[in-house]
Amino acid sequence: MLRVKNLPTDIRCHELETLFKKFGEVLEVKVVWKKDKDLEALLRMAEEKEIKEASEKLDGMKIDEKEIQIEVL
Repeated sequence: MLRVKNLPTDIRCHELETLFKKFGEVLEVKVVWKKDKDLEALLRMAEEKEIKEASEKLDGMKIDEKEIQIEVL
């Protein structure tokens, strides 16, 4: 499972799924509002190697001028 932090407030689940499915099968995406008004997502992928590759390739990527942070859980 991945936690994706520092997301733009207008991002949608299907947009995250499209971004991450380049690395493998996305099983679930859940977008969560945090108390400090930040948006983050929890994302489940089918294979551990897909999780690792997606994390390595997408961590620090900018989406709408926000640099996302990815944490492997």
